Amino acid sequence: MVTTAPEPTAELQKPIGEQRVVIRGLSWDAYLQILNALPQSRGSRLTYDDGVLEITMPLEDHEFSGRLIECFIRTLIELMGMRMKTMGSTTLNYPNLKKGAEPDNAYYIQNQLNGKVWRIYQLQDGDYVEVESSPTFPQVPKERLYSFLEQAKDDEIAAMRSLRAWFEQ
Repeated sequence: MVTTAPEPTAELQKPIGEQRVVIRGLSWDAYLQILNALPQSRGSRLTYDDGVLEITMPLEDHEFSGRLIECFIRTLIELMGMRMKTMGSTTLNYPNLKKGAEPDNAYYIQNQLNGKVWRIYQLQDGDYVEVESSPTFPQVPKERLYSFLEQAKDDEIAAMRSLRAWFEQ
């Protein structure tokens, strides 16, 4: 049985799977100094956006959801016969845009995701822009991910089977 998750509410959009520290007014060079001073293997993630540094410390819910989202993506890639290269939590820096990020997971699909809301970004004219549907998975509504995550809280294997059954329909 496939159910759809409710639309995310303002309450669900609050980051609940991690703790965050925000530093404002930080130069690009200062961000790079902090980034380079930290060890490669650490639990925190840095995101820099034109003067604002956000340091995120993932908690159990964040890590659990991150692994399930990776499972969701991998399953769809396999079912669709596509190719994928996993980049892990690679640091992505764009000096000309004064932006840097360390995603939980990054993937190259075809040409090459916060606590409860799945955000999809697409490269358009050299800048990443949030879009409503994935250019890679245009037939997969966001609600399918929310349903998968909810079901996987009880049984990850059953959630994968349900995703496969939904896809085969």
